[in-house]
Amino acid sequence: MTYASERDKLTRYELNIVELDVDTSITTGGTEYLTDGHIPQGQNFWTCVNSIQWVPTRAAPTGGLGYFGEVVITCTDFDWPGGNGTYFGRLLANNPYYLNRAIKIHVGFYKRGDTFSFANFQERRYFIKKISGPDNNGKVKIYGTDVLSQLKESQVPKATYGNLAGALNSTDTVSTDIGDNTGFSASGGYALINDEIVAYSGVTGGDSITISARGQGGTTADSHDTDDPVRDIYQFNGNVVNCIRDLIEDFTEIDHATYIPDTDWNTERDGPLSGETFDVWVTEPTDVSKVIDDLGKQAYTGVWWDDEAQEIKLQAIGPTMLNPTAWNDDANLLNTKATLKRDQRQIITQVWVYYNKLDQSKGNSADNYEDLYVYIDSAAETGLGQPNIKKLFGEYITTLATASKMASRLVSQNSKPVEFVVQVDAKDSDLDVGDALDLTTDMYQDTSGAPEPIRLRAVEKKKLDNARYQYKLVFSGTEIGSRYFVIAPNSIGDYNSETAENQSKYGWIADGSDQVGVGNDDPYIIS
Repeated sequence: MTYASERDKLTRYELNIVELDVDTSITTGGTEYLTDGHIPQGQNFWTCVNSIQWVPTRAAPTGGLGYFGEVVITCTDFDWPGGNGTYFGRLLANNPYYLNRAIKIHVGFYKRGDTFSFANFQERRYFIKKISGPDNNGKVKIYGTDVLSQLKESQVPKATYGNLAGALNSTDTVSTDIGDNTGFSASGGYALINDEIVAYSGVTGGDSITISARGQGGTTADSHDTDDPVRDIYQFNGNVVNCIRDLIEDFTEIDHATYIPDTDWNTERDGPLSGETFDVWVTEPTDVSKVIDDLGKQAYTGVWWDDEAQEIKLQAIGPTMLNPTAWNDDANLLNTKATLKRDQRQIITQVWVYYNKLDQSKGNSADNYEDLYVYIDSAAETGLGQPNIKKLFGEYITTLATASKMASRLVSQNSKPVEFVVQVDAKDSDLDVGDALDLTTDMYQDTSGAPEPIRLRAVEKKKLDNARYQYKLVFSGTEIGSRYFVIAPNSIGDYNSETAENQSKYGWIADGSDQVGVGNDDPYIIS
């Protein structure tokens, strides 16, 4: 018996088990387990869960940080067996501190007589943010958020409190007393003095930094007075994936080894995001969530929490979408309310990307950028009868390649501004956020009235009652039947020697007949 095998049975009985990771357990066995169904034989669980409301993490359709997932668990308090008080009254009295303690919700199927094992259940993990109650009806509500919520509770750079002990002229590169160098890097970095960014090579004692270069980051070297503030700043130049990982590792309490699947992240880094080298400057303490959100949007890359895999996902949003799942009305979609939204106000006909920021100490305005890239969809503009312009400040972008890629993909994805919300049975719940789906449904028809298949991307997956799941799906920007590609790494061989997966993923030069390889395959589309 496994979760997948039980999920596909008609005679299944869903069971949710809430595990509270509190400091002091009051239950024999040392762990607090609460359920919404019958108790498996031999298990010390409490049946008191009335409902579990899920607000799932959603991937942002156009890149950046996904919306944070939440859960609300409603329980009914009960008299403590053979003693005074109630269960939750005792539990809360024994655990006055519960903020950020873990909640594990085990989701699965069980019927009497089965052999019980947690291995047959899916685990979702959250962190306690609030417990309310018991109220006069005995109701208790436990509120939890996913691990990414910790990004909002952390800042980059960390606050520093240096001040010049003496005046500094515009050319000084010396060991400089700043009163308190706590938070400055022993191996060197960058600091902001008024509107000037300086490089420093290290620290001395507890009060000095060694200034090694002046007027960095597009700023102008200037003189500074005694008591002028000196603040450490964050600077990173490199691949966007490495930067996001660096921010999580160095500036948050999120455990890298537990929650970041390095192999998957490195595949994105070395494949579709291999050319995304960013120059990141953060000159004042900023929520890590905002910096990662900005990076994701500028690299057209999504970052979100997968509550089933218990991992932080990172994925480039591009036209290369392999192994799409296929759904249709008859075999997959439940006969429940399904919706299709078409909002043509979302069609973008022009994207203006400002990049190569001039002065890193100043904010985002058009005159603080060296370069501008403009992408125009003339056909859409003619069809709408007017331009719809989106202007983007790529404060970390330094190359035309990144600016043009972001602009073209943003226009492509919004060329069909459709959003489907559908429900499926648990047997079809293997589709995950970020996956590609080819959907054939009467809701979306061609000019003849026949269902027209459309390639979508899942941006939200929500667990419902009765073993159902609800998905939110948006147009992927990829037309079914077209062959898109990314630049291949040097290790890739010639077309005919490569696997079918690599043939569909990477690009090769077509011959004079617009065909690729000995199989006369169709050529690729550059995007």
